[in-house]
Amino acid sequence: MGVDAEHRHVVTPAAFRQRLGAAHPILLAPMAGSGGVALAAGAMAGGAVGALPAALLSPAALRAQYAELRAAE
Repeated sequence: MGVDAEHRHVVTPAAFRQRLGAAHPILLAPMAGSGGVALAAGAMAGGAVGALPAALLSPAALRAQYAELRAAE
């Protein structure tokens, strides 16, 4: 369990899953240079929370990857 610092309450795995629409309390770490749309989509398909590595992307590239990820759902 974690603590939501802004609201000062405990975040349970069930609450985490419910808030993010995930089947499992797992978050894919966005790894610049080694992650991407396919990895995020695969994590989401498996019930985890997917994430895109955006640190090295331009705004236009991020928008394109986000659109690709949304289309993969």
